[in-house]
Amino acid sequence: MIKSTKKYTDSEFLYVGKCEIDLSNFEKVIDNPEKFTSKNSCVTFYENGDETFTGAKNEILSWGYTKEDTEFFVLYDDESDLFDKLNSWMVKKFNLKLVKSSLMCQMPGKVNPLHFDAYVQLRKDFKLNESEFENIRRYIIFLEDKLPGQFFCFGETDIRWEKNDIYTWESGIYHATANSSFEKRVIINVTGVVNGV
Repeated sequence: MIKSTKKYTDSEFLYVGKCEIDLSNFEKVIDNPEKFTSKNSCVTFYENGDETFTGAKNEILSWGYTKEDTEFFVLYDDESDLFDKLNSWMVKKFNLKLVKSSLMCQMPGKVNPLHFDAYVQLRKDFKLNESEFENIRRYIIFLEDKLPGQFFCFGETDIRWEKNDIYTWESGIYHATANSSFEKRVIINVTGVVNGV
């Protein structure tokens, strides 16, 4: 089972610049996520993982969150060729291998409770073992400017982003999101294994 060695309050993250490629091909998905994505939730997402996910799901439920509170729309890179150019650019830019990406849309009134990423899908798809956990990095690309009421925090630090900003963090860092604005918040997650680490 994957465990974090970090504290809930640790705020280790890094701004790594702007996405330098045109992401306008994602606009049709951003404009109409209900048509191009599937609905998931933090609760149901954790149902099909390993014991790390089972523990996370049980924690989320014990805190009082529900499936409805934690719903989001998602499009995975194996469901669309929209990610091909982006994945290639990320591999070169950040020296990654074994990349997986997804577009996630958080609607107003939804949350993603404090958690750390266990990268279960990446580990499962590429048959990685737990010893390779420390070499995995997640990158978030924000597709729109931050609006009042939108939150993304690492530990105790709430970040302020602009369109195309990219942030990353080491494995095990706790983070959370909430959207109490009047507009959807859309990001792309890119997860990969760092070469040569």
